[in-house]
Amino acid sequence: MRVALCGICGLALLVAGCGGTSGGPGAGQASRSNASLMDVGELYRIYTLTNKKPPESLKDLAPLQNAGPNGFGALKTGEIVVRYGATMADTEEGPSKTSSDEILAYEKTVPESGGAVLMLDRTMKTMTAEEFKAGKKAGKG
Repeated sequence: MRVALCGICGLALLVAGCGGTSGGPGAGQASRSNASLMDVGELYRIYTLTNKKPPESLKDLAPLQNAGPNGFGALKTGEIVVRYGATMADTEEGPSKTSSDEILAYEKTVPESGGAVLMLDRTMKTMTAEEFKAGKKAGKG
């Protein structure tokens, strides 16, 4: 177990590691994928907010890679796929105030075997391959 200190309230929290019976096989990988997807959402949000338009390629996100290094790295290696050119309705920090049923980014294995996806409103979902194929996609493929 690790101890995390909440800077705002000064509370110490016990944080369980990825091992043991709580996570099961693949829990660490799922956690990394989710973190990478959230990074991608943040990179996409920052670019859109700053440039008043959505990114069109990985090249557009490159100057921002330090804001989400895991997400940028996953995009660069192809582990995460993003649908460029999608317009975010809400670029405010924190949870989006508008909901969307459009898929913005996903693990590369999702079309074949399902997995984690990031919606255009920056929420996370787990979809089966069938749900993904039937789902509405944001931007360009």
